[in-house]
Amino acid sequence: MLHRQHEPAKSGSKNQLHYLLRSQRVTELSQPVLETIARIDGGIVLDRQGDLLAFGAILRHSPVVAMPDEVTEGSRSAAAIAASQLGNVLKVSEDGRLSFYKDGHCVWDF
Repeated sequence: MLHRQHEPAKSGSKNQLHYLLRSQRVTELSQPVLETIARIDGGIVLDRQGDLLAFGAILRHSPVVAMPDEVTEGSRSAAAIAASQLGNVLKVSEDGRLSFYKDGHCVWDF
């Protein structure tokens, strides 16, 4: 369900969080708020200035996107590879491992 910019979403919903956090700079969010949105399944999308565009985002990609044959990790890695063809991606695994993707390739793991 889409909401107009001037009308708030229904109370208690993920949409209300989107409404309240829209265009907030991610570096200015409190740690508990950032941890809360990071736990929501899906991606966190920022613009180049670090403003929050979306969280809990399901990243869809065109089937034309070339996926390396060695990708066997799962949907999170596949989404990171596809999204990194449009911009830089920091993937956080469930175990806390960080991976940085650029131009469809993993640049580093930590």
